[in-house]
Amino acid sequence: MKKYSYLVNKQFKVNRKKNILTIIGIVTSILLFVCVKYLTNFMQEVNIESAKQSIGNYEVILKDINLNEVEKIRNNVKVDKCGIYKLDKTMDINVGDTNKKLNIYSCDYTIINELFDGNLKIEEGNFPKSSNEIALTFSAKSELNKKIGDIVNVDEKQYHIVGFYKDKEDSVYNALTGISYFDNYNLNEDVNVAITVKNKKRILEDIKEIIKLSNINIETKEYLEKVKYNVRLIYSYGIDIPENSSIVEQEKIIEFFIDLTIFILTLLFIYGVIRASLQERIQEISVLRCIGATKNKIRYLLIKECMILSLISLIIGIVLGHILLWIIINIIFQKVIGINTYGVQFKPYYGVILNIIIVTSINIVIAMILPIIRAGKISPVEGVKANNVPVKRLKKSKSKIIRFIFGYKGEIAYKNIVANRKIFFFITTILTTILVIFNCFTGFYLLNLKEYEYNMKNSYDIDSNYSNGFSLDNVNSLETILNRRNNLKREFEDLKILDEIFTNIIVPATITIEDVARNHQLSSNYQINNTIEDMSKVNKVKFNNAIILIYDKDSINKIIPYIDSVTNSNVEYKNFNKNGFIAVNSGYINSKPPFINNKNSQEVKLYLDEEYNVPIEANLLGFIDHDKLISSNRFGYYSNLTIIVSDDFYFANKKVMDDLQSITRNINFSMNLKDDIDSENALSISKELITKNGGTYFEVKESLKEDKNTIYASAVLIYITLFFITIIGGLNIINTRYINIILRKKEFGTFLAIGIQKDDLRKIIILEGIVQWFISSSIGTVLSLIILKVINVMFSYSVGEIHVIPFWIMIISILILLVINLLSSFLPYSKLKKLEINELIRNEE
Repeated sequence: MKKYSYLVNKQFKVNRKKNILTIIGIVTSILLFVCVKYLTNFMQEVNIESAKQSIGNYEVILKDINLNEVEKIRNNVKVDKCGIYKLDKTMDINVGDTNKKLNIYSCDYTIINELFDGNLKIEEGNFPKSSNEIALTFSAKSELNKKIGDIVNVDEKQYHIVGFYKDKEDSVYNALTGISYFDNYNLNEDVNVAITVKNKKRILEDIKEIIKLSNINIETKEYLEKVKYNVRLIYSYGIDIPENSSIVEQEKIIEFFIDLTIFILTLLFIYGVIRASLQERIQEISVLRCIGATKNKIRYLLIKECMILSLISLIIGIVLGHILLWIIINIIFQKVIGINTYGVQFKPYYGVILNIIIVTSINIVIAMILPIIRAGKISPVEGVKANNVPVKRLKKSKSKIIRFIFGYKGEIAYKNIVANRKIFFFITTILTTILVIFNCFTGFYLLNLKEYEYNMKNSYDIDSNYSNGFSLDNVNSLETILNRRNNLKREFEDLKILDEIFTNIIVPATITIEDVARNHQLSSNYQINNTIEDMSKVNKVKFNNAIILIYDKDSINKIIPYIDSVTNSNVEYKNFNKNGFIAVNSGYINSKPPFINNKNSQEVKLYLDEEYNVPIEANLLGFIDHDKLISSNRFGYYSNLTIIVSDDFYFANKKVMDDLQSITRNINFSMNLKDDIDSENALSISKELITKNGGTYFEVKESLKEDKNTIYASAVLIYITLFFITIIGGLNIINTRYINIILRKKEFGTFLAIGIQKDDLRKIIILEGIVQWFISSSIGTVLSLIILKVINVMFSYSVGEIHVIPFWIMIISILILLVINLLSSFLPYSKLKKLEINELIRNEE
């Protein structure tokens, strides 16, 4: 007997087409791994760079640290970069009719050039190099009417202007800032320290060790005041900050299940490819057994073949994967979609490549085990059997539905496909998985897109906020603030560029309501703590964290259609004139009214004072969901109460309202531009007016556009994954059914010999694919609807309502399965119909 290496080489030459098909199946599985893992790492790096450029390249800031302690931190072996800065000077200035602050920060070289270089983009001139020089924000150039070379006097100190740096494009705050150079060290003064550590996997542990060196007690309130983490950057590194949330942990759980799903899918796919290849060679293996090959030699032969094919597939898969990824990143992401990658370019991730090699090798080894063991057990006579398909007796009840839908030929087809239960379950599993993943991935993408569209629809072009602190001399009384709001609104209207202007005043308070009961359904979903007190003995509920929103007439009319009235009649604006108010439902998932009215009447008593001396006889008009409010993202928390009232409510209860000693009483504006104007010019005019009046400016819709790019990027990843899963699964099914049908050709030859027409035989073979498709589609559709229902419920808090997957998506996914099944039936039949009856019965290819 010749050497087994010769047999391996011979097999590669003779079965070239089969080997190419096997390689294609394994390569597509590897491509799936490469794309998913690479793009996950790439997007993480993009998020890291985004955080560095938008917030800063620091991980923590320690405030009010003595310079002696700074040197200890700087010399710590765990510290990578350490920059210091402080608020050097601050003063009130007049910009037109507006009072503003000018804040001058002294920063060292590390702060300017290494830790905040992504935020500080010089527009004109240079950054300062001495403590007597200053660079201002570019907006200060026009507001202060200054140029390079001019002098700015701040608290008897002179600064020479040497440059202007860029403002944030979509936001402006009610303060001007400048940067000076920190070169005048005083060992007794306190400064702020921005730090990065060397080991990015132990960021929190190393930072806490550094904090201890600064004599900051982690267990005290001082820790919260002096330690400020760069939360977004640390999250981007894949680390949770325990005091904030467990977002990263949740993302890692989701990522684990995605990786596990892909691992199982590729395992099934590779197993299917190897199993189908070996099943077709049963006759060859039997011949080898007949001429003396032992079981172990057969297994060695097959292992060697599989390893060679796997090695070839691995190399091709990794190379093709990186070529595909280069196209995705450099063309689709950057040129077609226009995603800002923040300077992150395509490059090989060697850790990802190593991970792919290890995972794929494990997958291939596991996938080979069962087929190789099975191949070693093939007896010398097994290859000469008519079929290698064990036919098992089926219960009649199992095919009644199939017979009813497809007739007796469909029943025969059903019995044929379930005769080999392993192949039946294998194909059904893959088909069902393809359908479920297609529907769920598409549903998830459409849900994100729907959320984006919902946010865009309910957002405004411009948000503006005006702070008004509480003062005992009534300089900022509520009446004064109402008048200021009205004056600001008139100024906006006079611009003639705004289509909609909505405004409200936020007044924090403690509110007690009589004749209502606490809604205990909230306690079952959320941890309320002591923010809501149920004073059942006196029939009252006290809300320690409450907000009164004073809406103007236009704003109230905007939300009236969304109010759930407590009576059968619709709410009108005039109802608010009689101490009418509405309450915002609490909670984001399954939001509920914050309280339950004990009486059928709308009348309740509101107490805005701690002593409950002055009750307000009010009318509860109804409830509204938080997402239907104007600028809704700040209200509707489960532990808070938010009520909405009109201007008339304030004037009717002026004494009580004026006595509220709220720390802040902010005016908010939400505005949309007209459609038929130059939006860029209109935004510039609006920004100028807002900054002149001392407000903050934020372009909401512009900031949401980055979310759209992220959604499109995720769509690319999702549909690449779907494409490979469909291709891999389709090839597996076609290959498996092709071989299974070809191995039954003696059976089909017998049917033809006893008089069955070829057309009837063709219908039975095609019906086998259609019946398999019907079973898989039914199971997959039901599973998809269940999973999508769970996903929709989880995300309903953010989009305001539950969106079901469009019917046409289900149809597309079902049609894809139909095409795969029809191909898996037509291809083997096209080969069988070319053979004569005697060739079929001889069972020879």
